[in-house]
Amino acid sequence: MQKKSAKKLNFYRKKVQKLDRELLALLKKRLDVVKRIGALKVAEGLPLRDRTYENESIEKLADIAMRYGFSHEFVTRLFKEIMRYSLNSQKRK
Repeated sequence: MQKKSAKKLNFYRKKVQKLDRELLALLKKRLDVVKRIGALKVAEGLPLRDRTYENESIEKLADIAMRYGFSHEFVTRLFKEIMRYSLNSQKRK
């Protein structure tokens, strides 16, 4: 690889690493809010899981994400995993 190409590659990798850290920070903020929701649900005697809300949310997000060029399947899998992790953290409280 030429020196100029290696520099460009390194530049873009650093950009991706920065974006990855920002994504993690956003996921942490989301998790903090989800934990508050879980505490409120427990205090009110509500079930932690609301499959109807989850499915509606995922469908809306998938529709939005498709405008950015992401596949419906990818976004659905991604947010199902995020929601699964969120539910598990509410249970661990």
